[in-house]
Amino acid sequence: SKTAMVGLVRSASVELRGFGIRVNMISPDGAPTNVLAQAVHMLESEPLSLDLAERKAKEFSPLPDRFLTTLDVAQAALFIATDDSGFISGHNLMVDCGNTVTKPYDNARWYTTHAPLFREAAKTGMD
Repeated sequence: SKTAMVGLVRSASVELRGFGIRVNMISPDGAPTNVLAQAVHMLESEPLSLDLAERKAKEFSPLPDRFLTTLDVAQAALFIATDDSGFISGHNLMVDCGNTVTKPYDNARWYTTHAPLFREAAKTGMD
């Protein structure tokens, strides 16, 4: 789980800092890719193309006319790997435009309106 990884990164950063080794992690939000489009297609009844995934991402993005791309994640990784981040260690860099704060509401809305299993569970209740 991501929580376990955060703990591992923090512990490793403390143990390895004496050797000049920095340990960090990157936690990106979902970026529209072919893999994501295929995964959503498995949950939904209609196919999802990469083009449609990008349009939807732009529509729901917190930034106007912009959505997270794999290049954004790559640039974060490059920053963490360079000397520009030389005093950063034990950090979980969230590449999500603040969605960590707002995502629980959005995820709940998605599950209750799109995923049949969760929609049925919401109607009948789960023990």
